[in-house]
Amino acid sequence: MAKIAILTNGLRRRVGAFTMLVIIGFAGTAGAQLDPGTFVIMQGDRVAGRIFVQSGQDQCRYFEHWYLQPGYVYPSAATRAAFTVEPATDATFKDLAEFLRVMSEQAPGGTHVEVAAVERRKGCE
Repeated sequence: MAKIAILTNGLRRRVGAFTMLVIIGFAGTAGAQLDPGTFVIMQGDRVAGRIFVQSGQDQCRYFEHWYLQPGYVYPSAATRAAFTVEPATDATFKDLAEFLRVMSEQAPGGTHVEVAAVERRKGCE
């Protein structure tokens, strides 16, 4: 299981709910790790954000960059919001700077969430 720390634009907010979101969202597919590339966050039939994972990162310690669009609803018992993550077929980015530039142009006012993961498994001591 990966240990996940979450920073939202330098602020620790909604960490409990978002940590659960990350753990629940990925536990059934690949632990907590996404392969390098770009992914779409869907809430219902609407795109609620995107995820960028830079290639070439250490497989035991890595970062995922989530860009949540305005209107993204944080999952909780009160909101009962759910989300799915799907590979993006419409966009690729060469690096994090390009991803953040394009996302802030497409969805001004969004939130960049950096997910730092440290996996605790054999080979990742």
